[in-house]
Amino acid sequence: MLSGCASDSQAAKGAAEGAGTGALAGAVSGMVGALVLGGNVGDAAARGAVYGASSGAVVGSISGSKRDKAAAQQKADANQRELDELRK
Repeated sequence: MLSGCASDSQAAKGAAEGAGTGALAGAVSGMVGALVLGGNVGDAAARGAVYGASSGAVVGSISGSKRDKAAAQQKADANQRELDELRK
């Protein structure tokens, strides 16, 4: 699921955090849905946790990837400014 992400990247961290948050939210909503509409609460919670974790990981990874790109751009800009100062 996290292939292609460096372990210290914001994308990897965002995916992990998103998976945890999504799993919790999915499990709770699955349980509530089963209680309200009827059905096996355990199965609904498990299914909700899986769906929530996967969607949370994707959203967290996308968000973290944007932060990685912004940080890389800031570093490139700082390097360019330093190079420009050295050329003066």
